[in-house]
Amino acid sequence: MQIHEDRILIRRGKSVDVDVAVELIMISAESLLVNIFGGGDKSLTQSFLTSAWHIEHGQFGFGQHIVICVDDKPVGICTHWQKKMPDIFASDTAKSIVQFYTAEQAKQVIERSKAATYAILVPPDNAMIIGHVAVLPNYRRCGLAERLVDYVASMSSQQGKTLLGLDVEQTNTSAIKFYKKIGFIKDLDGPDRSPFLHMTMPI
Repeated sequence: MQIHEDRILIRRGKSVDVDVAVELIMISAESLLVNIFGGGDKSLTQSFLTSAWHIEHGQFGFGQHIVICVDDKPVGICTHWQKKMPDIFASDTAKSIVQFYTAEQAKQVIERSKAATYAILVPPDNAMIIGHVAVLPNYRRCGLAERLVDYVASMSSQQGKTLLGLDVEQTNTSAIKFYKKIGFIKDLDGPDRSPFLHMTMPI
């Protein structure tokens, strides 16, 4: 399906995007997110993401995400980060956890996060990392995910970055196929990062 150019808009996330944003973030990595933030409870994970979306500069905050809209309706999402993030990223991320969970729950979330994300590579200074890439089912195969990646690549290049990177679960073969199609290759320099595959693309 082709979508006419004048129907498409790419912009920063907004607080009001919360419902579709949570749906899309869940689509991007449901099993991992439910494990870390819900301890296996999908409903708890969705509630956390809903709360965290409103904390602007945190890992799951609206200010940290790019959305692609069709006819002004958000239908896709992507986030990005780099080795050196502003202090507010860490403080808002911590705030999103401690404001939602009890002290004991927060401790468990942090422990599960460390256990699950040990395999995520620390990016080099010249790289921008993308994540939470997802498009609603009815809008797939329209080139929207590629548009999102291109947008972040262009923005990153303007900031002096020369490399785009991502981590994808090795079992997510459809995502790996998509990333290869648009120019990503497996990173051969890093160590084995099972269950994740680290991929990079020059920009």
